[in-house]
Parts: sequence; C-alpha cells; structure tokens
Amino acid sequence: MDIIFAVETNTNNLYMHKFLMILAAVLMLASCAKKYKIEGSSAISELDGKKISVKVIKDDSLATVATGTMAHGKFTVKGQIDSATMANLFIGEDIVIPIVLEEGEISVDLKAEDLVWGGTELNETLYKFFKSRDSLQTQLRDIQKMEYEMTVNGVDEQTINQRLMAEMQKVSAKEDVLTTSFIKSHYNDALGVGVFVMLLSNMQYPVMTPQIEDILTTAPDAFKQHKLVKKYQEDAKQFSEQQNLAK
Repeated sequence: MDIIFAVETNTNNLYMHKFLMILAAVLMLASCAKKYKIEGSSAISELDGKKISVKVIKDDSLATVATGTMAHGKFTVKGQIDSATMANLFIGEDIVIPIVLEEGEISVDLKAEDLVWGGTELNETLYKFFKSRDSLQTQLRDIQKMEYEMTVNGVDEQTINQRLMAEMQKVSAKEDVLTTSFIKSHYNDALGVGVFVMLLSNMQYPVMTPQIEDILTTAPDAFKQHKLVKKYQEDAKQFSEQQNLAK
C-alpha cells in the first residue's frame, strides 16, 4: 500500500506541476497582450447616444471586438490584441473609418467635413495615405463633373474624350501607383495586407488585374499566405477557369 500511495502522490505532483506550468504560460500570454485605447470626439450632436463598435474580419465575416457609446461628443473604446491588426470603426451600422488596432492611444476626431485619426505610428501612416488617395479621388470626381457638364451643354463625345480622358487616366494611374507602392512598403505589417484587402474588396469579380499581379509578384510568402489574400487567389483561379470553359 505504501508503494501504491507513493506512485499516486508522484502522479498527482506531476499533474499539478504541468497544470501550474500551463497556468503560468497563460498568464504570461495575457501579460504580453498589447492594450489599445481609442479616444474619440465629435461635434456632431446627432451622434450622441450612438453605439461605437470596432470590428475585424473573422471567418469571412465581421466580428465585434470592442464597443463604446458616444456621450456628450466623446467616446472611449478599449481592448487587447496580440499583434497589430486592421479593423473598422462603426457608428451604429455604418463604417466610418478603417483603423489599426495597435498598442497605444489612438485618437479619432469625427468632423462633419473631415475625419481625422492617428495617435499611433501605423494609424498616422494610414491617415496620411488616405488623405493622399482622397485628394486624387477628388480630382477624378471633378473631372467626371466636368464631363457631365460638357455633355449637358451639348459638347460632342469625341471632344469630351479628347479633353478629359487623358487627364482621367493620368490621375487614375497616380492612384494606382500610390496604392501599389504603399502596399509594397508595408508588406511586413498590418497596413500592407489591410490596404490590399480593401483593394480586392473593390473588385466586381475575383480577377487578377495587372496591379494585383504586380503586388503579389514581389510579395513575401507570409503576405501571400494570409488567409484573405490566399482565398482571393484561389477564387480568382477558379473564376478564370470557369471563364475559359464558357468560351
């Protein structure tokens, strides 16, 4: 009996040792989790009482990871992450801005005429990119407005094309270069995949455009193996095969 009791005691001690080791590892991971805080403000009174949500893509759908409420023109949202990741900030059911969840305090200012965010390195970088891109998109809208006005005023299509198409193509090319260079310079952080996925989401069909192929050609394996990037490549391949069969 003494021998049996000794074996059982050793087994229990071994189990308890393993349990304590696992517990220590879990606590260590928890202590290593990076904390973020989003401090927001808005002078738009209609937003008071609105729910603020931060959502990330998970299993092909949006999952809420943190929430808050706009009160007296201010809101605070807190959370933890293992590593920096792209997310979307929602007010109610509407996407307001893309945002990077990263360690530190993120600032958001929701103005009627502009949306400003920053406070952390990647968010400052993302905001500057969007400001540059928005400037080019404003130019495109101005050209489209001119096209409409010329059409209404009876200018023939050939003249419109001669005057505006070259300028429109020039601005579009600048936007493509801006987006491509930004993604390539951020292959190894959350911004690269995040902006690339935004680019893919604008595609009507999963096709490999010259711009997408250019980005993937020089991308590191970790980028190409990202779940969403890999899925798009697979979908594009399947779509291409279906198109070839239909010919």
